[in-house]
Amino acid sequence: METQELIDQKNDRIKGLEEKLNSFKSKEDKNPEDKEDKDKKVKPKPPVATNKKDPKSSNLDTEIRNNVLKEQNLVLQKKVDELSEKLAQTEQNYVDKIRQLRQENNIKNLSLFENDSKPEGNVDEVTGRELIIN
Repeated sequence: METQELIDQKNDRIKGLEEKLNSFKSKEDKNPEDKEDKDKKVKPKPPVATNKKDPKSSNLDTEIRNNVLKEQNLVLQKKVDELSEKLAQTEQNYVDKIRQLRQENNIKNLSLFENDSKPEGNVDEVTGRELIIN
């Protein structure tokens, strides 16, 4: 996803630069006098590529984009797999914790039941011995 954003930003920048270039070209066409003055002062530049693309370069662009998309999909799939594994581990941890709490609850309930089933008397809870009351 981040790669796609970078690609979009680069494409936007390229479009912006092409628009500036076209605006400069149109200004030169409107003011031929300025163009002549510039030609005298500045060495001629090599011709700039036009917006027309040959089929080979457009196919290459398409292949590059497809490769980038494939890489993005692989990265996303890897993230999905990692998150799925993490989710499964978390679920198992919760199941284990619930099982542990149920066992502790059962033990406490059993000890309460045993205490309730004992005959009533004065019994020391710590030692389990019967207290003698004077």
